[in-house]
Amino acid sequence: MPQPDQHNREQIMERQTFQLLLLDRLRHLDDATMVLAEAVAMLGSHLRAGRCGFGAISADGESVRVDADWSGSLSSLAGEARLLDSFGPEVVAELHAGRSLVVTDSESDPRTAAFGAGWASIGTRSLIVCPIMRDGRLDAILYVHEPEARLWSRDEVFLVEEVSLRTREVVDRARSEAALRASEQRYRSLF
Repeated sequence: MPQPDQHNREQIMERQTFQLLLLDRLRHLDDATMVLAEAVAMLGSHLRAGRCGFGAISADGESVRVDADWSGSLSSLAGEARLLDSFGPEVVAELHAGRSLVVTDSESDPRTAAFGAGWASIGTRSLIVCPIMRDGRLDAILYVHEPEARLWSRDEVFLVEEVSLRTREVVDRARSEAALRASEQRYRSLF
């Protein structure tokens, strides 16, 4: 049986290996949609999750539209839009404050228990949601869902947070490069 220090080192090495592999795969992609799809597929598989995805938050901050979604045991939410309030005002407040949301069991969590219909509508009972902020406002989320109660480890939460930051950086780069290519193409077409 591994000692606690050995176990922690193994977890750190596993997380770092995953992150290096993720960054290696993402750096070869120049399309933001493909970056998101690859990131959620890798993270969802790595965590053995029911579903993993990225969602864009509407300008008014009231709804989320799923841009990329990987499905394990849960059905895909890709392309769907949901009102954030249907999951509970305390959940929404956490996200708008820029704090990661971790729910072990939505049926017993005091922040979510009264909002069972919202949780049932996506077949989720446990999750990690990492807010992605831009200019001080909630811009997007990275989520990991489970259909049953799940006790998330600190390492799993930390990994989701790190993946959200790294993926956002690669997506921003891909979008900037695409805009630059489009601008150059317009310039060439003029001359």
